[in-house]
Amino acid sequence: MAHYLLLKQPDNFRDLLHLGGRHRTQFLDEDPLLLGKAVGLVMSGGCLFASAPLQSELLRPPHQQECFLTTSFSPSEKPPLLLLHGALGSHEQFDLLLPLLEPHYQLHRLNFEGHGSALAVDRPYRIEHFAENVLAYLAHHHLEHIPTFGYSMGGYVALYLARHHPGSIGAIATLATKFAWTPEGAARETRMLDATKIRDKVPQFARALEARHPGSGWEQVLVRTAEMMHTLGAQPTLQPADFAALERRVRLIVGDRDATVSIEESTEVYRALPKGEIEVLPGTPHPLEKVSPERLARTLLDFFGQ
Repeated sequence: MAHYLLLKQPDNFRDLLHLGGRHRTQFLDEDPLLLGKAVGLVMSGGCLFASAPLQSELLRPPHQQECFLTTSFSPSEKPPLLLLHGALGSHEQFDLLLPLLEPHYQLHRLNFEGHGSALAVDRPYRIEHFAENVLAYLAHHHLEHIPTFGYSMGGYVALYLARHHPGSIGAIATLATKFAWTPEGAARETRMLDATKIRDKVPQFARALEARHPGSGWEQVLVRTAEMMHTLGAQPTLQPADFAALERRVRLIVGDRDATVSIEESTEVYRALPKGEIEVLPGTPHPLEKVSPERLARTLLDFFGQ
């Protein structure tokens, strides 16, 4: 499957070349319907990345669509803030949080490959692959050292980026991010990712997932997420030494009613972080939809405003 990156400025592709060095670039003739000047298509393997909707079907690769649904911001003095969604989620998870943060930050959010409207790439779900999605987004928007809030799996991706691509990510806040991955724990989590059981026992959740993932289909998201969890259980992507090597501010936020992530596992990672903080939200379960957006916004503004 081809992978395209739409660029408004041809010079931008050089940043992406540094990410892997395996991209072939082709420039198109001027198209007044789209950008009014030449654009670049960077071939690398799975999605179409665009900062504006494609208006010319001649430029749209077959069966492709935008992976990143981004907002165009007018110039301002507001600092940027990146939001990374969780497993089974999409960037729409942050819709209730946006109006509380937008007065203070230029917000950036994206769909990981295979989530939301982003089509899946011909490879399994992996933290490393989602990190590549973020790096491509940051290169396209000329962002670096960006403060980042990650919910659940999104927090894990942010910490992976901080460890392996330290120039990409700034201060990090995570919410409900699971760190204690074991084979037994992965098996317990994946038992809840059965599409047939969800459809029969929780039809409202099934309909919500179907609406959330038009790109690859919600059932495929479940299958790929379960496989990724088993891989994490067998070999966690982040080890204790990785947390100890993170020389940046990190706040771990966990709810005291979270049935997926324990306060104990969060505390263990907090103690390993050189510049770590931990916050326990009272009466708060795991699903982001059940977390008070006002409460969460206050803690994020407090942390990133320091």
